[in-house]
Amino acid sequence: MDVIPDRDLLHARAVRRVRGLGWMFAVIGVLAGAAMMAGVLAAGGGLWWGLLLPLIFVAIFGALAWRMFRRADRDAMLFQGADRATQRSVSLALKAGGSDDPRIDALARDLAERSLRRTVAPWAMTGSIALVAVGLLLNLFDGKFGFNQGAGLIGLAALVWVVVNVWQTRARSRRYLAMAR
Repeated sequence: MDVIPDRDLLHARAVRRVRGLGWMFAVIGVLAGAAMMAGVLAAGGGLWWGLLLPLIFVAIFGALAWRMFRRADRDAMLFQGADRATQRSVSLALKAGGSDDPRIDALARDLAERSLRRTVAPWAMTGSIALVAVGLLLNLFDGKFGFNQGAGLIGLAALVWVVVNVWQTRARSRRYLAMAR
């Protein structure tokens, strides 16, 4: 007997949420590409730069969205399909190292196993922090610290917060799976 009786429902909701993220990536890519095109053309950039650069940007976001659509059925975590109260319980179980509720324990184990499968994203995000930090430092040393660099610093702080949470989740997942065995 399955300890998660609503597994199919949770999976269907999770797939729907992952596909929604794919649509969000596609829309953001198109809007950012249009804004980039308008900015390059308004700044007097050539037509090639005004078209080529945004198209590359849209292609990258499109590839991410396509990947999310294609792999949504396989990559969706049951945790993503759960309601907020269940998600909070699963998060607390991961932090505490276990749960008395077998359903929460099974959802936490599923989340831990699937989050440890994703190995490239945490390293890529950590590398992007280093690149953004170096760019901001170079601007600071050149004496060019204005509004754009301040916005970049705020973005860097947000990215650091996200990456710290990702690495904490990976550590908790390892610990949870080690305790469960």
